[in-house]
Amino acid sequence: MRTNCWTTGCLAAILVSAATSVAGAVQEPSINGVVVEDVTRSYTFDRIGSDIESGPFFDKDFYQGNVRSMVIRAPDGTFDFYFHIKTSTAELKGFSFQWDIPTSYTLIHHLTDPEMQWQPLTPAGPPPGTFASSALGFSALWTEDEISDGSLLEGILVLDTDAKAYAATATYQVRDDIDRLRGNYHGSSPMFVTFGPAIPEPETYALMLCGLGALVLGVHRRKTTVPPECSRRQLPA
Repeated sequence: MRTNCWTTGCLAAILVSAATSVAGAVQEPSINGVVVEDVTRSYTFDRIGSDIESGPFFDKDFYQGNVRSMVIRAPDGTFDFYFHIKTSTAELKGFSFQWDIPTSYTLIHHLTDPEMQWQPLTPAGPPPGTFASSALGFSALWTEDEISDGSLLEGILVLDTDAKAYAATATYQVRDDIDRLRGNYHGSSPMFVTFGPAIPEPETYALMLCGLGALVLGVHRRKTTVPPECSRRQLPA
């Protein structure tokens, strides 16, 4: 595992304050590295459900908000992935981020408003502060429901990965659902394309191209260069 400011002592300090909400909003973490991508997308989607007393219902555009995603180049040259989820109407229960290739990661920052417990969705990954490998995605489920003020108003997740390249090949989604005796409902945003770990790395492409170019040049020279002994060779009489 890497040892930069996101891990070791800094990681412990972040986790101690991970459940703190400040004036109704989560506190932004300090960024250890250079932000190379910064994209904010808004979401709007419906709520569909049924109630034991009133029957089926459909709430158009019930969920609204935005998700800010960033790619951060850490001092060791690897990339971290940041997500800031906000709601302007209604509340959320979960967030999922999926990438296409096995990539080791550590959940290094997790803050929510209101303060909530968190658990990973199987087989997405470990609890905060632990390390996972060969993970193809990451999902956060806020465990309490609205009875105990557990639905999400705002949250930040930061994943420290060992990826040395990234591309717009990952997706994320926010959602909400409940299933009870008195009724149920559900809703989920579209799948948004975002940045995630990628292979092969850009430098690998460069090395492959250089190697191929050298090979082609070498073959060309062998075909066009006449050895000295051939120039002195005489044809038989």
